Amino acid sequence: YFFLDIGKQTVKPISTECFPVFASANNTDYLLAFDPQKDYNYSTRFPLLDLYVYHLSENSYFQIFEKAADIVISPDGAFILGLDDRSSQWILFDFKSGNQTTINKQGLEKPVFDDNKLFIYFESRDGLYRYDVQKQKLNSFLSTSGKEVSIVSGDSYKVNDLYNIKVSSIDSGKRFIIKAEDKDNKTSNLKYDAKEFREVVGPTEHHIREVRFSNDLTIAYTIEENYNLPPRILVTDSKRHQKQVLCRGNSADRQAFDIKQDIIAYKNSLGTPLKGILYYPVSYDPARKYPMIVHIYQIQSKDANVYNYPKDDGAGFNWRTLIEHGYFVFLPDVVFDDRGTGLSALDCVNSALDALDGFKSIDRKKIGLTGHSMGGYETNFIATHSNRFATYISSSGHSDIVRAYFSYSYDSYMPLLWQFENGQYKMKRSFFEDKALYFDNNPIHFVDRVNAPMLLWTGTKDENVRWDHTMEFYLGLKRSNKEVIALFYPTQEHILEKGSRAITDLNQRTMEWWDYFLKDKKDVEWISKQLKKRLSR
Repeated sequence: YFFLDIGKQTVKPISTECFPVFASANNTDYLLAFDPQKDYNYSTRFPLLDLYVYHLSENSYFQIFEKAADIVISPDGAFILGLDDRSSQWILFDFKSGNQTTINKQGLEKPVFDDNKLFIYFESRDGLYRYDVQKQKLNSFLSTSGKEVSIVSGDSYKVNDLYNIKVSSIDSGKRFIIKAEDKDNKTSNLKYDAKEFREVVGPTEHHIREVRFSNDLTIAYTIEENYNLPPRILVTDSKRHQKQVLCRGNSADRQAFDIKQDIIAYKNSLGTPLKGILYYPVSYDPARKYPMIVHIYQIQSKDANVYNYPKDDGAGFNWRTLIEHGYFVFLPDVVFDDRGTGLSALDCVNSALDALDGFKSIDRKKIGLTGHSMGGYETNFIATHSNRFATYISSSGHSDIVRAYFSYSYDSYMPLLWQFENGQYKMKRSFFEDKALYFDNNPIHFVDRVNAPMLLWTGTKDENVRWDHTMEFYLGLKRSNKEVIALFYPTQEHILEKGSRAITDLNQRTMEWWDYFLKDKKDVEWISKQLKKRLSR
């Protein structure tokens, strides 16, 4: 490292004897210094940094944070925030005074410094908070209480992309915009004007796909949509309290207006409140019984107002296509808890199906389950523990989480330990701390218990979830004499390429699979041929 003084036209070398990595503190007097590998065991996505400050003129160091998970610097370099991983609270360091202050509240996210140096704004799932730097006092804006908020305007850039260090700021003197979403998924865009928030857009039950504002933030242009409303462009004038449609979008999609949807509220066995989206078959007749396809991932209910394009070549799943073919489609929420990823997913799905007991039009003997990536893992695990589904389609999901835990990801270029302990799987402890937890939530350990036909698919260039997890589960099912077919696409990655021959092939085969096992359409040669091979043995 070298320090270039442009005014003096001098270059000063910086020794890496004490610390191997330096980063800008956005300050002409100091640099940030740290050793990212010190005590790093890959249990987190980014290293937890013991952060030091290097004084350029005095050639000295002093520590400001210990085990900081996230670091945000003010635009003038006067302050720096570090998120303490142990307490989940933000610590503010003042470069001028050398003082540290702990902001005593958890759940504060994505801090943004005011350019006027007076305040720090925090997003949260319970409204917008503002910290007064001089008074050392945190307050919430009551008008945003109970809403999940995010700051839309402002300036943010990474100082160091590898270690999650950035500068983030707004100019509250020139107003700024926040997005607020309430518990009913109604979205508003609010303008902070001097002392209070005023609505610019909303609240609306529609999904706002994109928004742009005039320079004075009084006019908003939005692309809005809903599950039964194609995207359209609107203009909102907050001064005149006027809103009008500029373009109605895909007016040819008249079928969208007739789509029927229910939001199903339920709780898992631990009492956690959840929701599921139920879509009805097109031309639904309450006197008939229909098969149903359940799609799983994690929280899906937030997408209840998202438009789904007809004939979109998605990765083997499109609820519009399925309801047009006479299926119910159900998208329940899944959350993870201390029982482990698979067992808690199983509980959520069982609770969601129980919540549909009053729907007599659903044929209980003709229900299929499907999921991709994390949903693929969940489908693999549920297939080994459930007797409620007539068939499964699983794609690009882990089959062996113990092997995956000890694997190296060429997608993120690091070991996958963090993804299981503190990432998406949320196991919250290492394999060595609770081996039984990992074994009990591992699909491959129970593969012989699958009791319904499975279709598996993946791309062999997938570096997100290695393709051989699909091969492993396929071989386990074959060895256990189960009904299974696997599709391997040799040129494809984790998500199949739009418009490719592979995705055209996949969409055709998945629909034929559902029809074969849920509608008894047995004239599908590639399925019958493979199943006959199994029976002949």
